[in-house]
Amino acid sequence: MIWIDVWLDVLFAKRSPAMRFLILIEPADPADAPALTRYHEELVDAGVLLAGDLSAGFWLLEVDSPATAAEWARRAPCDDVEIREIAESR
Repeated sequence: MIWIDVWLDVLFAKRSPAMRFLILIEPADPADAPALTRYHEELVDAGVLLAGDLSAGFWLLEVDSPATAAEWARRAPCDDVEIREIAESR
C-alpha cells in the first residue's frame, strides 16, 4: 500500500492547486446567444468549465489562479460581468 501513497503524492504534487470561480452575467438577450455559445465552447475546449447555463448566465470554472479567472471573465461577450471565488469546505 505504500507505493500507492507515494504514487499519489507524486501525481498530485505536480498539479497546481485548483481554484473555483463563478462568472455571472445578466440574463442574456436572445440575440446574444451565438456569442455566448462560442464563449461556452471556448471554456469547454480549454478544460476549465465545471458547470454552466447559458440561459441563467453563469459558468463555474476551475483554474489555477485568480488572474486566469479574471482573463476568462474579460473574454465574456457582455458588458456586465461579475466574478466570485468559490471556497471549498473541507
